[in-house]
Amino acid sequence: AGSKQDSISDLSNMRNCCRNANTGKTIKNVCSEPSASSIKVRGGSYLKDSVKVASNESMFSILGVDIVSNDDAGGGRGGGVQHCSAREGSYLNRLRSVCKASDLDVPFLLVVNFVLPFGNLLAYHYRP
Repeated sequence: AGSKQDSISDLSNMRNCCRNANTGKTIKNVCSEPSASSIKVRGGSYLKDSVKVASNESMFSILGVDIVSNDDAGGGRGGGVQHCSAREGSYLNRLRSVCKASDLDVPFLLVVNFVLPFGNLLAYHYRP
């Protein structure tokens, strides 16, 4: 039997994290990740033979994403918004709530914040 931490990979527990803020309806299948083996990387002898090989399994898996427009978060035009994942209603805060309600530990997350002209795109990754 797995530990509570192991069950974080069962994303069915995270359904409540994927709700449309305006309608309250659950959003499904909004993001996915490709198989790591479909990505080609330079092999150990690439400098000699220029052969790329299939990548190993990725270290992190995508758990969810947030898109925050400058208008929604009060950021200046093209300036992006700092600490987007700390705002109320963020994927991170919804994940924390679901984990607490399910008596699970919140997993270690790697949050990548892309600052774009219209706002921010945050990608939440965890280590399975």
